[in-house]
Amino acid sequence: MPRIYAILQKFNERELQERTLPLELDKISLSVEELDRLERQGFLKISDKKYYLSEIIRQALGFRYKVGARPKVLSLLIK
Repeated sequence: MPRIYAILQKFNERELQERTLPLELDKISLSVEELDRLERQGFLKISDKKYYLSEIIRQALGFRYKVGARPKVLSLLIK
């Protein structure tokens, strides 16, 4: 999955203090195609116009949730 790896590397290059969820699209340098690819592969989930990484990817890349931003995991699975 070299294309997915290249996209995830962009997240990994961010400063640690910038690695927060939900993701703010204006601060992400990803194309619509890259966002779509991550969503189709299950790495990215959209809920209420907010973008979240799957838990295993979130932890691997060192992302944390903003205060009060943790979504209900089951609600993301149902949508």
